[in-house]
Amino acid sequence: MMRKSIYMCIQLRRFLCVAALALLTACAPAGESIAVNVPAPDAAPAPAPDAFTVCHGFGCQFTSAVKLKPGS
Repeated sequence: MMRKSIYMCIQLRRFLCVAALALLTACAPAGESIAVNVPAPDAAPAPAPDAFTVCHGFGCQFTSAVKLKPGS
């Protein structure tokens, strides 16, 4: 009788853990997207050898202006 009681207690704990995980999963936001700071195509000037923008940092999170000098 004691073993059956312990077994049922373990089963109840497992069930409660699974139920808690299911409830927590249901509360999580679904498919939340990450905002990336990418300038609009029409806002960026046309690239030229003397001045253009380089995108870097985990999916274009940062941009840097680059200027080339003749003979570089």
